[in-house]
Amino acid sequence: MAYRRRRKEDSHEYSTGNSGQLMSLSLFIMLLAFFIVLNSISSYEENKQTAAMKSVDAAFSKDALDLDESPSMTEAIEKSVHEGHVFDRLDALFDSQISTYDVKANKATGTMVIKLPLEDFARAMSVVNQKDLTKMPSTRVAVRGKFFLPTLVSLLQTERDGVPTRMEIAMHVPKNPAYLQNQEPEKISNIMSRIAGFSQELEEVGFPQKLVNIGIKKANPKFVTLTFHLHNEFSFTKKDTLKKEEVSSDG
Repeated sequence: MAYRRRRKEDSHEYSTGNSGQLMSLSLFIMLLAFFIVLNSISSYEENKQTAAMKSVDAAFSKDALDLDESPSMTEAIEKSVHEGHVFDRLDALFDSQISTYDVKANKATGTMVIKLPLEDFARAMSVVNQKDLTKMPSTRVAVRGKFFLPTLVSLLQTERDGVPTRMEIAMHVPKNPAYLQNQEPEKISNIMSRIAGFSQELEEVGFPQKLVNIGIKKANPKFVTLTFHLHNEFSFTKKDTLKKEEVSSDG
C-alpha cells in the first residue's frame, strides 16, 4: 500500500511539473508572437534613430560617436553636383543634406517635384556660414559641413541652353486653404509669413525674386513641396510658331 501511495504522489508531482512547463512555454510563444507583430507594424525613421543613437552613446560610451546631422559628401555625389542635368544635381544635393525626401522628375517636361519634412527644410535653409559646393574644386574627394542654401541657389541659376530654373514652395495645411482663409485668417497669415521667410532667404543669397513662387495647399502639414521648372519667359507650341511665321510672311 505504501508503495502504491508513493507511486501516486510521484505521478502527481510529475503532472504538476509538466503543467508548469507547458504554461511557461505558452507564455513565451505568446510574447514572441506579440513582438513579431509589433516589429511588423513598426516603421523606421532615420532621423529619430540617429538621435536615439547619440543619446545612448552619450550615456554609456567613453568615446562618443561622431555623427554629423548631414552625411559627408562622397566623391560620386560631389561629382554629380558639378556635372549632369540640373535635376540630377539637385537630387544629389538633397540626398547629401536632407535625411528623407520623395522626388519625381520629368526631364521631358522640365519639371521636378520634391516633398520633404518641413522642419528639415527649415533647418537646412537657416544654417549660417554655409558653403557653395559648386564653387569648390570637383577634384576634392570629400566635403563635410553645411552647404544647402548657397549650393541650391547656384544650381538653380545654372542656365541650361539659356534657361534658368524656377522654384515653387508650397506649404501644407490640414484643411482647404480657402476655408482657413475665411475661418482662421490669423493661422493663414502666420503660414504665409513663414513661407515668405523662405523666399527672402533665397533672395538674400542672390536668387531672383521673379523665379520664386510661394503658396499653400491641403496636405500633411508636417511636409513641404518644392517644385522646380525650367523657366521660359515665353513658350510657343509648334502650331503657334507656324502661325507666327505665317503672320510674318504676310506682313
